[in-house]
Amino acid sequence: MFKKFLFTSFLLIIPACGSNPPSKSGLDNFQPAPVTDPFQINWQTLKDGIHSVIIADKELNNFNINGANYALAINVCVMQLSDPTLFNTNIAIDGGIDKALNCNLDKDDKSGFGALAAKSLYIQPNTLTDIKMDRVQNARYLAVVAGYNHLNVEKSTAIFEYPIKTSQKGLIFKENVYSATPIDLQISLSADRVSVDGVERIIPEQE
Repeated sequence: MFKKFLFTSFLLIIPACGSNPPSKSGLDNFQPAPVTDPFQINWQTLKDGIHSVIIADKELNNFNINGANYALAINVCVMQLSDPTLFNTNIAIDGGIDKALNCNLDKDDKSGFGALAAKSLYIQPNTLTDIKMDRVQNARYLAVVAGYNHLNVEKSTAIFEYPIKTSQKGLIFKENVYSATPIDLQISLSADRVSVDGVERIIPEQE
């Protein structure tokens, strides 16, 4: 009887030992429970957490050559930041836009922009570009730098703060709770200015 018990226990243990660990993507898509204090939100990695549509004007980066206007392609850098302070400070320094367009990760470089993640793009006039990005750990802001020929900082940069999802819990006494959420963005590249608008991505509840 004792030997039979040991053999049965061994069979039960085998599947547990041989099971595969959770995939990295699965871990990235796990979202912490909502919290009652929005300042306590856990901004963790989320696979494909940012969906962006980039709309480029047909007069993008308009440049006059010998009296004729030409639309020109443009370099764009999309950065994720935990705080925009360093970005705002260093982008205004002479040569700041050109440096930002290198699109380097420099979260530990005080002379950089605090980028936790960065994506470099080359955008043609009169185009629509669809991109997806992972929302990276601790990122709270998206900064976009566009290489317009005028190099005007105000027109060449835009910052978007990630939205916070607000919901309620409780059957009788309702309480607001907060959580990070995936987002949908529209990055607009007009003739001479970049702008960013975004909303919380609505995820249908599974029945």
